[in-house]
Amino acid sequence: GREGYCYVTGMTSNANTATIKMSLRDFDAAGLAARKARVRDGWDAYFRWTTRMLRQSTQTATRA
Repeated sequence: GREGYCYVTGMTSNANTATIKMSLRDFDAAGLAARKARVRDGWDAYFRWTTRMLRQSTQTATRA
C-alpha cells in the first residue's frame, strides 16, 4: 500500500529565530490534513515546553 511521509528538508537559525522546512505527503486530502495537524500540534507542544523550561531557569537564576 501507499504510505505518506513527513521529513525535514532544511533548517536555518540565528540567535533570535529558527526555521525548519518540512515535506509532507499523503495520498488524500484528509490524510494530509491529519498529518499537518500532528506536525503542528507537536511543534506547539514543544514550544510550550521550551517556554516553560526557559521561564523556570530564569526564575531559578534570579533567586540565586
